[in-house]
Amino acid sequence: MSQYLEYRDEKSAKFWTIEVQGNSHTVRYGRIGTDGRTSTKEFDSEEEAQKSADKLLQSKLKKGYQVASAPVQLPATPHEAVDLAVAHLTELHNAYPHANLIMELTTADEVDRLEHYPLDEKSFQWSRLGRWLELPELDEVPESSFDYMIERYGTLSWYLVEDVESEGAVYTFRSNGHAGPSSPLEILPAETYPLLEDIADYRDEPDYLKIQIFMSDEGCNGWAFDTRFATESGEYLIVWFEGSEDPDLEGQETDEIQPYGYWLLKEVTTLSEQLRPVLQQANQG
Repeated sequence: MSQYLEYRDEKSAKFWTIEVQGNSHTVRYGRIGTDGRTSTKEFDSEEEAQKSADKLLQSKLKKGYQVASAPVQLPATPHEAVDLAVAHLTELHNAYPHANLIMELTTADEVDRLEHYPLDEKSFQWSRLGRWLELPELDEVPESSFDYMIERYGTLSWYLVEDVESEGAVYTFRSNGHAGPSSPLEILPAETYPLLEDIADYRDEPDYLKIQIFMSDEGCNGWAFDTRFATESGEYLIVWFEGSEDPDLEGQETDEIQPYGYWLLKEVTTLSEQLRPVLQQANQG
């Protein structure tokens, strides 16, 4: 059992958390943004530890503390963040099979769940089927977390099955530009989809490498790398663009660049929180 609380007013912003493990519980408390202080207490039994934790929790709630989401602890490296994002999507794929699917975790026998958008061997997504079921061992791990994802996982194709409505929770797109499975997130290098390569070729200054695309009647929107700005490890600035408009990126510094792996984990986490209730309902129906 673990519980995280916060207290905020005009003068303070504090957190309090308690975690029960066996016959002991650990309390951590302090000002939000700090590590705080930690105190562990042992009891004669698990029941006594839980009873004490419940009493302390109720006491804090009566003092005005509110239940909140604990701050996310980022993985040590952006490469580990990529792995964690894939793990989150794998959990959703397995938990709600009638509501969503990850193409890279789906076999040819299972892809008929996308009844409104039948796929066959001529479909550009076909080569992605089952890609994550047998992951390659990398002789050398690339410095860039995006290169790591491409070499390790290939692509990322998260689709919603028929009759699943996002209810405005996320902006979905049609993967082939006309009629296709709605997708909260799709990650692929430009060369895997000709249209992405065309967009990259169209923009000479700066040279964009597409990593995600949204297709709509209004044109091509999505996330891209701006290769004018890079870190020594090959992480590029990630920018949003709409249609044919170039973002104004003058004055960007490389220390402002968020590694791709951390960006991906944040996107997956946010989308998962927004969509999970929808997926739960659709999966039961």
